Amino acid sequence: MIITMNQIFTEHRKWFLIVYFVAIIFGAVPVFASPPAPAPVCQISGVIKSVEFKDAYDEACIKEPYGCPTDMELYHPARYFFDVSINSVSHVSGDTSFNTCQNMYLVGKVQKVFINKDKVKSGDTFSVNQKIDGIVRSFWGSSFDSYTLGVTTQPQPVKLTISGYVVSGGDTTPQGLFDAPRKFVYKIKTDTGSIIDVTYTAYPPSPVGDQERKKIRLSFHAGSVLIGDYLQARGSFIKSANVLTITDEGDYIETSQKSQPPEKPIIPPVKENVVLTIKSSSEISAMLVEQKQLNAVDDIELSADEQQYTARGYRNAKFLFFIPVSVKVELKINAVNGNIEQMKKSWWAFLVRY
Repeated sequence: MIITMNQIFTEHRKWFLIVYFVAIIFGAVPVFASPPAPAPVCQISGVIKSVEFKDAYDEACIKEPYGCPTDMELYHPARYFFDVSINSVSHVSGDTSFNTCQNMYLVGKVQKVFINKDKVKSGDTFSVNQKIDGIVRSFWGSSFDSYTLGVTTQPQPVKLTISGYVVSGGDTTPQGLFDAPRKFVYKIKTDTGSIIDVTYTAYPPSPVGDQERKKIRLSFHAGSVLIGDYLQARGSFIKSANVLTITDEGDYIETSQKSQPPEKPIIPPVKENVVLTIKSSSEISAMLVEQKQLNAVDDIELSADEQQYTARGYRNAKFLFFIPVSVKVELKINAVNGNIEQMKKSWWAFLVRY
């Protein structure tokens, strides 16, 4: 018996129809199923680090971390893309069983978000270092649903190299923090006389810490920065804060043990119509003998500017602590107040006792 296709179809038509309708029913189940729980809606605040505008849909999709958003979410393909440094984040609404705002938007990290062109408000302009905050709706990417902009003035640092003496400072890290980066701040009196804060961060051993430590060079002659050290440093200087930060590639701090120059005596200004009284040579001689600076004054003379006396004489002492000797001494004395400003002795004077 020969069975044609028409006969097979006629015979089993009802089975084909049953299978067809079953397929439609089961295929339509997802359509009528409950929609998935909405992703979290988050409130974020941060600072724009870069601005980019894409007008082509395909190019815009490339920028999405998980591909193109749905048409339901995007009413216009043209979008502004931002790299935003996140300052704060909080949850507004939506399901958090799969993800949370805090682990989608990490405080202190730079992350990409965008705004649809048709949602941009009239008069809005976008620029680097501009503050932005508002509601972010998460779906195959991150889109601002509502936002506000603010201008932030961030002073731009300049590269500067300084040198001077360490007058104070140290570790400013709060107590009780172990295995945490430690921030050091030192006040430096520069060679020009100004005071500048120099700061750097010391990182504990870790992949990130090791990488940060390699960027800068720290060379301390005593193993650490000491008060009184002579310090040279190169870093990023912000004039308004008067702070030099050692953090970028090539920045450095070097210290050495170098004597600080003596402080110059402060001479008060001479008031008008006031004549300074110069002490006589006999007064100076008597004062030196009375103070036992000299046993006798052999010679004393006044400088040409009448500001200083030079007195020469001898002072009794004991060589090696028991042999009586006379040590030759030369003194420079302030002619106005009688203070001794300089003293010269024989080279072997360190072997005697007065």
